[in-house]
Amino acid sequence: MHPSTCDQVIRKIVKKYNLDHICFHELRHTCASLLINMRIDPKTVSKRLGHSDSSITMEIYTHAFESSKKACADKFDELMKNMQNE
Repeated sequence: MHPSTCDQVIRKIVKKYNLDHICFHELRHTCASLLINMRIDPKTVSKRLGHSDSSITMEIYTHAFESSKKACADKFDELMKNMQNE
């Protein structure tokens, strides 16, 4: 498949349904970020993206999702409460 094929298909879909512009790379980025946020093993995501090293994947495609931030804060709060009760 030629590299521009995916972009051409996406452009046709965007035009047909009058959607905001988006390119294939943005979909790739979103997919990788969501998989990592769902706690899929970074090595697996890295292989899916064709990266030679999972550190590249983690550096580029990880984002602090609001749900992750809240979960982190909740866990820390729980830890602090448990430490006070000991």
